[in-house]
Amino acid sequence: MAARASLAFFGFLALFQASPAQAADVETGIAPVCDTRQQVERLASLMAYSTKSAVQTVNTEAEDPHACGIANLAYLRGARAGTVHTQEATFEIVEVLVVGTVSETGVKPIKPAVYFSLLKIDERAA
Repeated sequence: MAARASLAFFGFLALFQASPAQAADVETGIAPVCDTRQQVERLASLMAYSTKSAVQTVNTEAEDPHACGIANLAYLRGARAGTVHTQEATFEIVEVLVVGTVSETGVKPIKPAVYFSLLKIDERAA
């Protein structure tokens, strides 16, 4: 079963390799993900204190222990949903299609799911 899922995932990635302009769309990295835009906005407002504590607070408020989390993911960026400014940084709120998790042994495919994430904006480049 895992081998079949791996083949499906690599077949999915092969679609992006066939078109060089879209190959860069698959990104990997440690990122916060939440079920809703409001949850990820709340997470951003709390992250200055402690990322772990911020996730716990949002999950408690949502009454869902899995509403938000932080993981090493393989994802595709979707629509930009807004911008959040904190004292420490500016973040872009984006929809992401999570297609896998990343570990030391590589990318493990998962059932694709849409979440909202915070991606830090490098304001020096702007």
